[in-house]
Amino acid sequence: MHEHDWFYRVYDRQTPATVFGPFAPIVELWRSKAVDGRIPDWNDFDFKDFIGWYGHISLGELKPDFSEMIFLLWGTVLTDLWGKDYTGLTMKDVAIPDHWPTIEQPYIEALVKQDGIGVCGGTLHVFDRNFVDVTYIDLPVSRSGKTPYIMSVYLRDVDRSSLETEKPSYSYIERYEPGSG
Repeated sequence: MHEHDWFYRVYDRQTPATVFGPFAPIVELWRSKAVDGRIPDWNDFDFKDFIGWYGHISLGELKPDFSEMIFLLWGTVLTDLWGKDYTGLTMKDVAIPDHWPTIEQPYIEALVKQDGIGVCGGTLHVFDRNFVDVTYIDLPVSRSGKTPYIMSVYLRDVDRSSLETEKPSYSYIERYEPGSG
């Protein structure tokens, strides 16, 4: 992978939490809220559940046909990393042209259809922030059993080597060519 390439992976929901390194506590929390094999409902979480993670979380609401995702919550740490607050904006508002339908939407669909655990990462070069390398975990949560939300937790400069111990069910690398973005 080139230093600016991005990766998108979906892992089986039973993948050991340790595979996700520093995200293991969030994976364990997510699993603890699941009932009868279903994904957790957003309302099952309490603000106190996220102590130590405040500012690192985003919450995106998906349209039923996956045509769009709007950020209902965009943490303050994320605002610092990206240089912008995306609360209330859609993926189409914040991404490079055609990024949602060609890159993000297929990944999100795979994640939701499998009720899996998603992991993405890369350098924020397209936002003129080459110095910022982020990794985030995406976890589907329901809204009273309806169209899911995507709860994401982001960290900067994460060692991703533990992810290589398990084979993802979905994997995509978004190639970066110098001068393309």
